Amino acid sequence: MKLQTITLSSEHLILVSFKPKRLNNPFFNLAAEEYLLQQLDCAEQDYVLIYVNKPCVVIGRNQNIYEELDLLYCIENQIEICRRISGGGTVYHDLGNINIAFFSNCQSYKVNNYHYFMNDLFRFLQSKGIEVYLNERNSIYIGDYKIGGNAQFTNRKNILSHCTLLFDANLDQLEKSIQSPFKQIESKASKSVRSNVKNLSELLKNSNRDIFIKELIDYFSNHTKINPIHLENDQKILIQDQFEPKFKTFEWIYARSPKCEIYCQNELFHIEKGKIVRASNESFIHDSFLPVNELKMYFLKS
Repeated sequence: MKLQTITLSSEHLILVSFKPKRLNNPFFNLAAEEYLLQQLDCAEQDYVLIYVNKPCVVIGRNQNIYEELDLLYCIENQIEICRRISGGGTVYHDLGNINIAFFSNCQSYKVNNYHYFMNDLFRFLQSKGIEVYLNERNSIYIGDYKIGGNAQFTNRKNILSHCTLLFDANLDQLEKSIQSPFKQIESKASKSVRSNVKNLSELLKNSNRDIFIKELIDYFSNHTKINPIHLENDQKILIQDQFEPKFKTFEWIYARSPKCEIYCQNELFHIEKGKIVRASNESFIHDSFLPVNELKMYFLKS
């Protein structure tokens, strides 16, 4: 597969330019993926985008946010809460997590064919002495430990297939942020499957994240004929103005969650579009919050 590195020479992204000042804005990065999916001409060329986010949790397009996260923990620890356009499970990002997004023209044999998109990445990891494989859920594993996940989205013109790699992420924060405090939730949402995780840095003692990313890009450049593409300033402004705002809204992050029922402290709460619509004790509706702190700031927003 021929690849080309998308280089967004922006303060918002860590890419092949390795700018010293980075904001690592996950909302911009998610918006950039959607923009590139729409705008790239992949008829003759595949592309790859590499970036790093500040601490955030990113849930899949069809997931129930209240079932996937400890929302209060995320807020208290300044972990951004995001939803992406692709399906799949919830992932935690921070500056020790590397995100890789592949773009290719839409052909039926590529849909859910993660081996097609992982082939070059796996060869690079194998060149570092790391044997990896995809499990039955298309997660990236070393032995019994998960080091990354995959998800896809297609607009019928192009396919976005993106993955994460845990390099030296905060695994304690990862575990705490993606554990919902509510154990009794009924919904038809896609549910994440939890796994034992490991950082690549445990296996690469003489490397750090930036060295690893540079080596990965060098590998793509030397073995897959990667050529950089630079977004112009007007394109970056367009992403910020027209694509990024959607990813910050209550409607996108919370209201897309499938309706559910939460049973908590002997009360039953019916949730639709991110808000309480009915409760077994109607007084909670007027109080505008559930009887636990984890949700009180999220429901019945004006």
